[in-house]
Amino acid sequence: PHDLYRKVLPELTSKYDGRTARDCVILYGYLHAYVNGTSGNAAYMWAYPTVDKIVEDTGIKRNRVNPLITIMESEGLVMTRKIPWYGHTKKMYMPLYNVGHKS
Repeated sequence: PHDLYRKVLPELTSKYDGRTARDCVILYGYLHAYVNGTSGNAAYMWAYPTVDKIVEDTGIKRNRVNPLITIMESEGLVMTRKIPWYGHTKKMYMPLYNVGHKS
C-alpha cells in the first residue's frame, strides 16, 4: 500500500490531475476489496461490482468510472474482461497487485 501513495499517486497526478489521480486510487482500492477470493472459481481474483454499485459506494460520478478504468488499464493497474452474463455482458476487473508499475 505504501507504493500506491508514494509512487503511483504522484505519477498519476503528474500525468492527469489531482482529482483523477485520487479517484483512480480510490477505485483501485475499492476493486481490491471486491476481488473474488474463492480459488478454483473462474472468477478467482476478479472483481465484478456493477457501475451502479461503484457509484453508490465510492461517490465517484457514473460518467467518470469508465474513463478512470481506462486510465488504470493504460497505467498497468488493472485488467478488464467482458463475460456473457444472463443474456448480457458483464465487465470484470482484476486489480494488479504490483502497483510499483511504471517507475
